[in-house]
Amino acid sequence: MSRFTNYLFAFLIIFFIKINVSTILFAQNTKIVANQTSLGNWQKVELALNANVPDLIKNGQRTRRQFYPMKSQAGMLDVMWQDTQNKKIIITSLDKSLQNPQTVTLKTSPNEILFGATNDEKDNFYFITHQTFQDDKNDIVILYKTDKKGNIIIKKNQKTDKQNLNIWKAGNYAGDLKCKNGNLYLVMARTMNKSNDGLNHQGGIAVLYDANTLEVTRNFGQTSGHSFDNYATLGEDGLVLIDLGDNYPRGIHLHTLKGKDRKSRIVYTFKTQHGQNSEGYSGTANKFAKYNEISTPTKSFYKWSNDNGVYTELGGVVEVNDGYMVIFAGEPDANGKSINNARISDNYEQKDARNLGIVKVKKDFGEISPKNWNEVPKEMVLTKGVSEKGGFYDFGGSWNVQGNEGVIWLTNLKTPKTANVRNIKTQRLPNGNILILYAIQKTLYEWETEKPSVQMMCIDTNGKVIIPQTTLSGEMGLNRRDEIIMLNNQIISIHGNSETKKMVLHILDLK
Repeated sequence: MSRFTNYLFAFLIIFFIKINVSTILFAQNTKIVANQTSLGNWQKVELALNANVPDLIKNGQRTRRQFYPMKSQAGMLDVMWQDTQNKKIIITSLDKSLQNPQTVTLKTSPNEILFGATNDEKDNFYFITHQTFQDDKNDIVILYKTDKKGNIIIKKNQKTDKQNLNIWKAGNYAGDLKCKNGNLYLVMARTMNKSNDGLNHQGGIAVLYDANTLEVTRNFGQTSGHSFDNYATLGEDGLVLIDLGDNYPRGIHLHTLKGKDRKSRIVYTFKTQHGQNSEGYSGTANKFAKYNEISTPTKSFYKWSNDNGVYTELGGVVEVNDGYMVIFAGEPDANGKSINNARISDNYEQKDARNLGIVKVKKDFGEISPKNWNEVPKEMVLTKGVSEKGGFYDFGGSWNVQGNEGVIWLTNLKTPKTANVRNIKTQRLPNGNILILYAIQKTLYEWETEKPSVQMMCIDTNGKVIIPQTTLSGEMGLNRRDEIIMLNNQIISIHGNSETKKMVLHILDLK
């Protein structure tokens, strides 16, 4: 064989190997999904991480967020998440093609649970963890600041006593961090230290830190009592927050945190299940009257309640030029009304399908005082939709007035056993319109055996539907509380596959 033939043979072997290696990597890491929409095309990218990533089915319906996506100053994607087995907290960084993952493992103990993360304008990372104990001890809550390489700059144990953050247990509640211009905001729910009545009550809290020192600048205190969910986003000059409360108040509670000032109002409220005996709850001395308006020939209800159900799921809040658009799922009856206490059975069987709703309120909503705590003032609402009045009898039997204004229902699902809106994501687009992603699921609870159908919709800043409901490919998946992110004219949604040990990105390339 001649020297030329040898060179040619060697070249062909090397070329063949390179082609096949490239093909294997592409097949392993990238898959194009045929979702062609009027906004652009969706693709699916699978990144092999060889780690125990949070799974879409096993972990994706938890209240706590699983992946925290962040935009670096170079315009690339950083994602903080926690290994589900060894509990290592990891930062996965991708290049501008959303490929070639590089990982940094943070120096935390295996007992620490991640429940909030963000970054700042200098590519520093901030994250918060808690350690839970089986006995009556308070959780240990730690706030960290690291550099881009994961080196710890500040590690600060939080004061969890009553006079400070008042955290007995962080539980499996939602939490979030956001940072802007040296201001670091923490939003979280927690079970509090025992109060004077001997009980550990639960509620949300919002705190402002100095991002340079991690010292508390302002404790805004309780956001809502019995706060079961929250969503926070950076506004033009502070933080915009919604959280979901079951009584104090009973509804979606909108907050703006600007400097050390906080404004809060309820923007949507919902039905209440009432007591089914006249004696009240666990030994109360009162004798309660029958609630005839919602009782049936086969079941009696009484004029008191202790309902932790909220019949609602948060989507997000989007700041627009003239107000705040709040997006959520609720359970309206056939007339679009949500404060119909007769629409709850004695065993919590769902009577109304969960639908996608919106309400838009003015920027100065905090200057408009409601007549009652659970009543949305008409003067602060900009959308034209369902208006209703109602109320509920509280734990002590007192009547609490409720009212909704301007609620627009974007979907019209009728049968709760076949279709419900879940896992809502929101993102304002470059043209000002609002993208909404959500899942339609047969039941609200059997998520471990069911793969929901993912939908896309687009509305303008007044709530008008620009792109009607569009079903996306079955390859798509949405975690319950994880956020989507816009990066380099792309919308990115993230979840994991524990079997393949891959992080899965669904990417919409905007036209």
